Amino acid sequence: MTNGRSRFCTDEEVPGRILSVLRDARKYAILVTPYLGLWPHAEDAIVVAVKNRVDVKVILRADPQVLNSEDVQWLLLNKVKVATVEGLHAKIYLNEAAVVVSSMNLTRASTQASLDFALTLHDDADTEAVREYVTRTVVALAQPVTAGKVVMNEVRKMFNHAGKSDRGHCVRCGTDIDLDPSRPLCPDCYDVWAAYKNPEYAEKVCHSCGRSATTSYAKPLCSTCYRSLR
Repeated sequence: MTNGRSRFCTDEEVPGRILSVLRDARKYAILVTPYLGLWPHAEDAIVVAVKNRVDVKVILRADPQVLNSEDVQWLLLNKVKVATVEGLHAKIYLNEAAVVVSSMNLTRASTQASLDFALTLHDDADTEAVREYVTRTVVALAQPVTAGKVVMNEVRKMFNHAGKSDRGHCVRCGTDIDLDPSRPLCPDCYDVWAAYKNPEYAEKVCHSCGRSATTSYAKPLCSTCYRSLR
């Protein structure tokens, strides 16, 4: 179905319609998808959009398995805003010029074996109705996700499973402190860090083993300690 304003497509055409939202964006792109599983073309489109100073936001279902995925970590490291909504089931992809309403999740599996559709809308009453729903309902309910929150949830779970010692080290000065990946700084160093609150700022010590390593508040473990928990 094509009328100059709307276009209906199915199956193998759907991923391209969704990625066009990113590729054609000049100001912003909002991707509403309950589940996430990025494939190379999707990652490339996101990277290019961010480099072009497009404000990219991904809104996901508030599901721990989704939140703790490597894809969410990748988005955050690539300067994409991520948020979650309880009970999210909608799949809507939009930029300042077009809206794509689809049955497809933004997952690599959906590009391979799913029967999906997408309806692309442009500047008309239907587009405005969808934009209003996304803005007033989905975005309004969305809770932002930070890199620190994602990594800490995963690391805390792995520490508990591995039965690690309860002694750790400040990632900045190396002082002995309680082993808690959500609090990897001693009180004095935390006071200094809190003036800027940059979770990616490079630190010098592994929170677990205490050896010299490039770490951060968001990623307080050296690669050796992190791998030992996998």
